[in-house]
Amino acid sequence: MPDYNDSPKGYMRLLIPKNISHIESREFSHIDSLGNNRLNGVLRLEAVTRSNTCFTQGDLLMKEGKITNVLSREGTRVLIPGSSLKGAIRTYAEFLSNSCAGSGTASCTDRLCIVCSMFGTLGKLGRVQFNDVLVDESNLKITVVLGPSQWKGNATQTNVGKIYSHVFSDTGEKNSAYEVIEPGNSFNIEITLKGLTKKEFGLLAVAMGFSRKCFAVKLGRGKNIGFGSVALKPKNFLKVTALEETLISGEKLAELINDCANVYLQSVSSDKVIMENLDKIIEDSRMVLQLEEG
Repeated sequence: MPDYNDSPKGYMRLLIPKNISHIESREFSHIDSLGNNRLNGVLRLEAVTRSNTCFTQGDLLMKEGKITNVLSREGTRVLIPGSSLKGAIRTYAEFLSNSCAGSGTASCTDRLCIVCSMFGTLGKLGRVQFNDVLVDESNLKITVVLGPSQWKGNATQTNVGKIYSHVFSDTGEKNSAYEVIEPGNSFNIEITLKGLTKKEFGLLAVAMGFSRKCFAVKLGRGKNIGFGSVALKPKNFLKVTALEETLISGEKLAELINDCANVYLQSVSSDKVIMENLDKIIEDSRMVLQLEEG
C-alpha cells in the first residue's frame, strides 16, 4: 500500500516530470482539425460518484439548521462547471506527462508542451473543451453531511506537487456542512476535441483514468477531506471528419482508446517518474474501484 505518512491532509506528493520536449506553437486552423490523422468531435462520458461529491462555487445557504456549502445550481438543475472538470483533469495530465509544470513556470510561450497544446495557456486556446454539465436535481440523490473545514497548504519540496488521494483519514472536528451528491449517482460529461493527435488523445484517456490503466479521479470541492472520488467511463465518440460524422461506441470505442493510450504510454515508457506516478495513482484508487491485484 502507498505510504501517506507525509500526506495527512488528504493528498499525496508526487514528483513533477521534467519537460523534455515541445510542440511548435502556431495557430491551429479548422482545416487542421479535420485531417485524417487528427481526432475531432465530441467525447461523451458517464461519471459515477464513488464518494460524496460536492460541486460548489462558494454559495452558502441555511439547510437543516446549518450554514451549508451548497451545490451550484441553475434553477432546478445542479451545475457542474466545465472549467472545474478541466482543471482537475489537467492536473492529472501534468503528473503523467513532460509538461511545463516541471519547469516551475507552468506557462508556455513561443513553444508549447503537450499539456498546454491540449488544454491551452495564456493567449493560446485549448483544443480540449469540457462543457458545463447540468443535471436535473430529481435524478440525483443529494444530502447534507458534516465534515472538517478545508485545509490549504503548499508543497514546499522542489519539483514535487500534490495530487488528492482517495485514501482519507477521517480526523478533525466536523464543524462545516456540505451539500453533496451521494455515492452511486451518475451524470454525463461531454468533451469537445479539436484536432488531437493519437498521442494527445492517449494522454487524455490516461489522465482521465479510462484507459487500460484505470483509476478514479478526484473532482469538485472537498477533495482533501474525502469528497470527490469519481469513476469516468467512455460512452461514445462522435468523430467528425471533412466528409462525415461517425458515432463510435462499444468495442470500437474501446479499441480506439486502447490504441491511442498505447501510443502515448509507449512514448513515455522510459520516463521513470511518469510511470511511477501512474502506478501510485492507480494504487491509490484500488480500494475505491475495488481493483483486483494483478
